[in-house]
Amino acid sequence: MNILPKPRVMEKLNGEFLFKSHMSIELDTSCGERELYSAKILKCGFEELEVDCSIIKSLPNRAVGDIRIKIEKEMQQTQNLENEEEAYIIEIKEEYISLIATNSKGIFYGVQTLKQIIQSGARRISCAKIIDYPEFKVRGFYHDITRGKVPTLETLKGIVDDLAKYKINQFQLYVEHVFPFRGHEEVWAHKDPITPEEILELDKYCMDNHIELVPSIATFGHLYHLLSSEHFGHLCELEGSKGKGFSWVDRMRHHTIDISNSDSIKVIEGMIEDYLPLFTSNKFNICCDETFDLGKGRSKGYVEEIGKGRAYLDFLNKLIHIVKRNGKTPMFWGDIILNYPELLNEISEDVICLNWNYSPEATNSSTKTLSESKRKFYTCPAVWGWDRFMNDIKGSFSNIKKMVSYGKEFGAEGVLCTDWGDYGHVNSYASSKPGMILSAALSWNSDLNIETLESQISEVEFGDRDIVSLMKELGEQQYVSFMEIVWWMENKKKKTTLLMERPELIEKYMLNKSEEELKQSYSAAVKIEEVFKDKMYEHSKCREDIKSFILSARVVGLLNSLYLYIKEWDFNEKVDGFIHDNEELATLFEKWLNEYKEIWRKDNKESELYRIEEFFIEVCIYLRRGDGKVC
Repeated sequence: MNILPKPRVMEKLNGEFLFKSHMSIELDTSCGERELYSAKILKCGFEELEVDCSIIKSLPNRAVGDIRIKIEKEMQQTQNLENEEEAYIIEIKEEYISLIATNSKGIFYGVQTLKQIIQSGARRISCAKIIDYPEFKVRGFYHDITRGKVPTLETLKGIVDDLAKYKINQFQLYVEHVFPFRGHEEVWAHKDPITPEEILELDKYCMDNHIELVPSIATFGHLYHLLSSEHFGHLCELEGSKGKGFSWVDRMRHHTIDISNSDSIKVIEGMIEDYLPLFTSNKFNICCDETFDLGKGRSKGYVEEIGKGRAYLDFLNKLIHIVKRNGKTPMFWGDIILNYPELLNEISEDVICLNWNYSPEATNSSTKTLSESKRKFYTCPAVWGWDRFMNDIKGSFSNIKKMVSYGKEFGAEGVLCTDWGDYGHVNSYASSKPGMILSAALSWNSDLNIETLESQISEVEFGDRDIVSLMKELGEQQYVSFMEIVWWMENKKKKTTLLMERPELIEKYMLNKSEEELKQSYSAAVKIEEVFKDKMYEHSKCREDIKSFILSARVVGLLNSLYLYIKEWDFNEKVDGFIHDNEELATLFEKWLNEYKEIWRKDNKESELYRIEEFFIEVCIYLRRGDGKVC
């Protein structure tokens, strides 16, 4: 049985259980409304296989169901599972299958395992006993809905279904400007924000699925839209933030709030108190990461007087106080405070530090530092999709394995796997699934055969053992990422000073791709696209996901083809031969863009789709002019 996450104990027994044409799910009298919800999930699993199924309820001495669900308070003691509130036991016998747990969480996770078993396609399954419980108390997924796509409520509920399937129990949505904060209409009015009503409904849906929906908003750095507005622009650390045209690069690199202005904390306090009441979670993530500009502008004198670390800590503690005053446990990203480890003991002990490191070669140093400080922390890897159309599966798998292992070694309370959308969130959610599932599998049970996980994830999620390996291969063909094309265009149009200020970036990111490599990766992407097309017709289960992979493969090839023109027209490197005529390439981009917009709109609000469209229109103008100029 291919089950993810893999159960901790699976003991094979003699005999087989036969799935019938009609199945009954029987709730013991110990079960209530939450167990009924779980039973309905299991029933849906049968119905997806076109198997008739009914839910019944009986006294213990009159049990007759094919699958029997029971709450047994003594189970933890009898099985030596005293501290495992999410534990469950499944016994597959020849006559029936039993599922017992001490509470509704255990029943819910047991049902997720049973659903994978019944959907494996086998009519007969070997008898077995499964004893299962998680390794980490918190197993989370962090999803960016602010820098590109704002998913519809239906899409968000679908993500929750995925998280529940893989036993993830915490979900966070990253928000900067895509919520209707009161008095901030100028900031969010044209951004298709997620609404309070949608959050309330999503919060309820998460609770039904034993997932904690934790609020998370930018409160210190990454406040581009707030701090470039007319009303709030005076609170930006760097002067001159108002009135500039939009820049993806500047949104990522600048717009830290001026902590020396007393109005700053008042504005952020209002945002926190607008957002916080919508969630039943007892936690609140104030972010506070990547405060790149701190002390470089309006607060320079203040920061020089007390020191950058102290200035950062003082504002962080003000935010922590606001959250705690409202009855919530604060969380924050630890990248800045870890530069000043001597200040860690000045943060309240109940605050949770989110220790992120996204490198495939991540070391354990920051995790060790937090452990030695006796502070609560999660370890936070990434699915690696923030600047590309297909995630870097290879890099993300390496990163996730390392960060989960460090969390286990140094006593992290949880694992929070992140899915960022830095440059328009151009990749599909489906391309982030392998990383999310790997993190879920390892944070439930890290004692797994790493070598087989790629094919296992592929089979369980996509119904085909090769899909993830194809995704990984496509990720490796992105000799030119979307981020690099954005940097080139924004530098060319003088929307950002980043590359002009740092010319070494041009050499690092733009001049190290040879003509031969670009052409080879183009050919490889074309071949992968054709294989994905074959897979789409073979598998109805994941057809929509594969459609997005097909478009990813196509644009990976087109961007590599575009780069040949950039090399010759902009960097004066003679190209022996282009893959496409420049007019033809522009047409191919336009056809791709129309299909891309259709897929975007199926799962997301319009949000920032127009930015993607405008960008590729500029690319096509560049190609058609044929002289290296843009509009």
